[in-house]
Amino acid sequence: MNTQISIEQEAKSLSEFIDYYEICNKAEDKSPKTVAWYSANLKSFHSYLKSRHLPDDSDRIDIKILRQYVLYLLKKNKYHGHPITPEKKEALSASSVHGHVRTLRAFLSWLLSEGLIEVNPAKDLKPPKLYQKVISTLFDDEIRAILALFVPMNSSNARNQTIFMLMLDTGLRMGELINLKMADIHMKDGLLKVIGKGKKERIVPMGSNAQRALQRYLFRYRPQPFITSTDNVFLSILGKPLTDVTGHGQF
Repeated sequence: MNTQISIEQEAKSLSEFIDYYEICNKAEDKSPKTVAWYSANLKSFHSYLKSRHLPDDSDRIDIKILRQYVLYLLKKNKYHGHPITPEKKEALSASSVHGHVRTLRAFLSWLLSEGLIEVNPAKDLKPPKLYQKVISTLFDDEIRAILALFVPMNSSNARNQTIFMLMLDTGLRMGELINLKMADIHMKDGLLKVIGKGKKERIVPMGSNAQRALQRYLFRYRPQPFITSTDNVFLSILGKPLTDVTGHGQF
């Protein structure tokens, strides 16, 4: 007799399915940031259900509950309920709400594909409209004013100036720069090998000014790595790789 209990039998609550979904996302080798983003959004939805004494049985979640949640998000203050960041008296952006809707649609589609629910209640769930903003570029005098902030030159100022110049020159994201490795720099050719979203590699050219700033940082100001094997280009003052939350006097 087969005594193995299926996931359908042993896990009916939403919280258990959220944990199972996180395991599946990790098994698919999605980036840690993507996995954490999905899980945080889903746990926010689960907290909403609990706070309003709504059923968290996945079979009882319907389109009405989902739409009520979207309305709640549209009225919710930014960082409300966040364990660290203080709440702000401004609503979540439409793009943030859009992200929550995408998460719910992906999660519920996954539940359906796994045979854990019979009907996808998010099939007709529509996200709020997104209005594309025109991003203003920096003027020359603004760029000079920002560069002046990094004088006098020291380890952290040289690093920050180099990061700023590379972002300005190449359009790289902060995450792409802080994950840049020494082996990714091709100084003679003026090129960087960058690993972007979805672990896709691309070659990015850099201008002469950014190239000189990078060379100066590497040869004069880059600290000795705290761990010898560390290959990150940009390091904190303690010689540790930078992260999105580097701080507390170590940046």
